[in-house]
Amino acid sequence: MSLITIGKDKKTVRIRINPVFYPREYIEEACKDFEALASIRMSTHNGMVYLTLKPKKKVDLNTLGFEFMNYILGLSKKSGI
Repeated sequence: MSLITIGKDKKTVRIRINPVFYPREYIEEACKDFEALASIRMSTHNGMVYLTLKPKKKVDLNTLGFEFMNYILGLSKKSGI
């Protein structure tokens, strides 16, 4: 599975995140900050965090997924990780 995949329904984007590189606190903070843009479901499997984002209005799903990842990266960089 790629880092970011578009759902079969073409209405969601699924993101796979390794919490070793992106601590869970930053993932959760990003989810809170993106609440205005998308409904977000979080799950874990085999040590990985999986997010499913369903945008609240029409947006490019790839862009949404990559912007979410960039946001987490920015949170991590601000903290010095």
